[in-house]
Amino acid sequence: MRKFELQLIDVLKIQSYSGDFMHMSNFICKKIEALGLEYTKDKLGNIYVVKGDSDVYPTMVCHIDTVHKYNPNYKVFQAGRNIFAVDKMDCARLGVGGDDKVGVFMTLKMLEDRDVFKAAFFVDEEVGCVGSRDCNFDFFENSSLVLECDRKGDRDFVSDISGTKLYSNEFSQSLAPILKAFKRQEVSGGMTDVLEIAYNTKVCVANMSCGYYEPHSDEEYVNIDDVHDTYLLCSEIYDEMGYTLWRVSEDRTCGYGYKYWGYGGYTSKYSSKLMFDDIYDDPYIDAKKEDVGHCHDGVNCPVCNGVQTAYDKGYSELYCFECDNWFTEQEFLLMTGKF
Repeated sequence: MRKFELQLIDVLKIQSYSGDFMHMSNFICKKIEALGLEYTKDKLGNIYVVKGDSDVYPTMVCHIDTVHKYNPNYKVFQAGRNIFAVDKMDCARLGVGGDDKVGVFMTLKMLEDRDVFKAAFFVDEEVGCVGSRDCNFDFFENSSLVLECDRKGDRDFVSDISGTKLYSNEFSQSLAPILKAFKRQEVSGGMTDVLEIAYNTKVCVANMSCGYYEPHSDEEYVNIDDVHDTYLLCSEIYDEMGYTLWRVSEDRTCGYGYKYWGYGGYTSKYSSKLMFDDIYDDPYIDAKKEDVGHCHDGVNCPVCNGVQTAYDKGYSELYCFECDNWFTEQEFLLMTGKF
């Protein structure tokens, strides 16, 4: 277990920011080489790895960027079963980047521990799934299933995102005993890389809670035991289901609309009128939990029913600080039935 902890801490020590991820990319490539494996990179910087010789590959993906800017005084500490970061000069808390360094750790750990495996490390998820949106989707042609560890907490297993089914009913039925054993619940989730794979392939994919908390804030921390529990969960899924080609035969999309974030700005496939009160101009960039309270109209999060929400006037979106989800007005209306 101590080796597991130290490997996790090693990943958390590496700083990475959207658009400025080379330290993490180099760290990952060195770890892959140390395992005696080869990797490829595409023009965006996404990293692809194949281990073993098989017709079918269990697969995991993650993203290598975080929302936290570089700090020369960044230092990681462990207190009990939690890991956090501080500015070593003034002892102020800093975000440790568990979103998604825990996913990076999990993917590297699976590569180390499994004989047959595929992995993809995507760039710039935090600014709109930039890497996964334009990745090599043929890479997943012989993937049995694709898992991602990119959600806070320790209980959620994401089965759909914005109305898009991530996996089939048959997959869900086979998965049910495993989720029950690990006390996980199927939930709707927010945008992440596996949504792009779902849009562009028929492969069954899923995202899940993986043991980081207070993401996108200076108070972010990682719980070692919850990370380890997630590792055991993923291992069980791969052992029991990882050598069958799980595919979705039906249309996964429900027309909730789909948004793109990126360096070039924001675009959408729909238009909508303003609905929520404007209580914060840009919560994605600047807002902290203490800056917002109940929405003026009592608008709760449609996923977790949380009240720590804010409306972004510029993009006509609602943000939930409690479950780290964005919702367009159209998504909110469809998910709540208020249309």
